[in-house]
Amino acid sequence: MKAKHLIFVPTILLTLFSCSPQESGFRDKMGDKILAYKSPGIDSYVEIQTSEELDSIARFDDALVIVTGTSCSACERLYPILNELIAEEHYLIYTVDFLTYKVNYDSQDNRVGPYAFLYPEVRVTPTFLYFRDGQAIDAKGGYSSDHVKEEILSHFLDLENYCLNDVIPTKSGSYYWDKAEEIDSLGYGTSRLDQLLEEADTKKINILYTWRRCQDCIEYKEKVLYPYLMENDHDPVYFYELDGYYLLKRSTNDQLNIEGLKKFSAFSEKYHLADYPVVDSLGNIAGVAPTMVTYGPDGHTLSVFRNDLNPGIREDYRLSYGQSFYPEVLLLKSDTKVPTTTSENFPKALEELQKKAGEYEVNACLEYLKENL
Repeated sequence: MKAKHLIFVPTILLTLFSCSPQESGFRDKMGDKILAYKSPGIDSYVEIQTSEELDSIARFDDALVIVTGTSCSACERLYPILNELIAEEHYLIYTVDFLTYKVNYDSQDNRVGPYAFLYPEVRVTPTFLYFRDGQAIDAKGGYSSDHVKEEILSHFLDLENYCLNDVIPTKSGSYYWDKAEEIDSLGYGTSRLDQLLEEADTKKINILYTWRRCQDCIEYKEKVLYPYLMENDHDPVYFYELDGYYLLKRSTNDQLNIEGLKKFSAFSEKYHLADYPVVDSLGNIAGVAPTMVTYGPDGHTLSVFRNDLNPGIREDYRLSYGQSFYPEVLLLKSDTKVPTTTSENFPKALEELQKKAGEYEVNACLEYLKENL
């Protein structure tokens, strides 16, 4: 029997040629709205406590951030109105003190680079800033107490998305994100996640495990999840943000890196992300983002988007994947032949393979949503 010809692609090439999300038309349908994220049971605003936390939210989330001041009488009048709306709808709405905001406004990152001019100048508090796709799409200073609820709702598109990361109540009645580690932006707390999963004995619970900085996660939301939610009746969709785990396990500090890898491996196995196993640098079984898991009385199922691994050159000199959540994706091949990974046609072949896999997985994930939502 003829030996199989197999050459795996180096990791650096996967990084250079990984796919970016393409325009799906979803944002065009939204107009000037931002997605409204909710948190189960929340009844007050969430205080942003550091400039790093503000960056994490403004760069990677759809979010309303209200810049406030410690001696701002208008802000004091705003809080009860704001909390009344949040108690009714459970929206995640953020406040940040002007002095913290000014750190980000004055930073070099706000002058040059991919996030230049993310933070507009604020001359009055409160100022309402609406962030989307790493930009402030609207900024309004001051407010009318008679119309503040209508103003906020006019900017929100509510698709019943609930964030399960823990928030901690403050003495003043507001909240802040659970922060178990200095490097962590959203915390490792799972009390809200565990509480919700107790209901899985009697009904289906759909949870998306996502990483806000992940291009695969962005593409999944833009091409699969959000278009589906806009066009179909559906149950609530819950998501758990993995930012803390990913930042920790990618730390350049060896001790923190090892700690992060161990924590994420344990998390993946507990919540079944590891049903599509990926082995980390310690040899631990871990999961990937994005993964949608449906928990229910009969057990759990899951759907994975992208994260196809080990593309290699086969005996016919075409690229195919060596690992995928979907057996059908393993059968896909590039149209272009490439003799080696250094061939000038290699990027074209890899792009062809990624495109075919992406098209299949968009449809597979949509079918999964139809079955479970």
